[in-house]
Amino acid sequence: MSDDKYLPDKAFEMPEPVVEEPPVEPPKEKPAKIEQVPVRTISRTPSVALVQWADKSGPRRAYVPREAIADGEVSRDMLELGTQVGLPWEDYLKSAGMAAKEAKGLAARLREHGIFTLDDMRRHLPQARQAFEEMAMARVIDLLKAAEAEEAEHAR
Repeated sequence: MSDDKYLPDKAFEMPEPVVEEPPVEPPKEKPAKIEQVPVRTISRTPSVALVQWADKSGPRRAYVPREAIADGEVSRDMLELGTQVGLPWEDYLKSAGMAAKEAKGLAARLREHGIFTLDDMRRHLPQARQAFEEMAMARVIDLLKAAEAEEAEHAR
């Protein structure tokens, strides 16, 4: 009689080979590209510079560390972290009764003329007046177009 009947069925099977697979590394993320923004330096001290740049809302100014400026550019993050310069002209104009759209447009024109602060306004009254005149002239042109369109409609 054979002693095999006392052995488990799998006693003579070969174990599965252990295959070690190399660890799977997560895909490497590309480092986020740092957006550089062209700036104009308005003034500087040994450690800080006042820079101006344009974004979708118009000209803006901020104080940034001088070493943040490289080849006339500063990272967008650094501009946002910098000390912003300028008054909220839009808010003042709205509180004086101007419509929000008009206030936003006039505030942008003031900044385009270099008027960011009360001191700028005091020192550059002709430029401030010019910004107001430009805005008023734009409204006069809108009025003329509307009146001419109405006149053309009645002439038919």
